[in-house]
Amino acid sequence: MTVLGAPLVVLLIDTLLCAWLLGSRRGWSRTQVSDVIGSALPGMAMVILIAGAGGVFGKVLVDTGIGAVVAGRLDGGIGCQQLG
Repeated sequence: MTVLGAPLVVLLIDTLLCAWLLGSRRGWSRTQVSDVIGSALPGMAMVILIAGAGGVFGKVLVDTGIGAVVAGRLDGGIGCQQLG
C-alpha cells in the first residue's frame, strides 16, 4: 500500500482540500474555516468509527467460524421460520 492510499492520509488530504475549496476560495478567514471544519469532524468521526467497528466485527465472525455456525443455525430453522 502506498502512503497516499493509507486511509488516514486520504482523510487528511480530503479535509485540507475541503478547507481550501469551501473556505479559502470563498474568502473566509482561517477562523471561519476552522469553526466549520471543527463542527463537522465529530460527526464524520462517528460514522467512520461505526463503519470500522462493523468491519472488525465481521472479520472476527469469519475468522472464528462463528459466522458459519450462525448461518447454519438460521438455515436449519432453529426458531426462525420463513414468512410468506
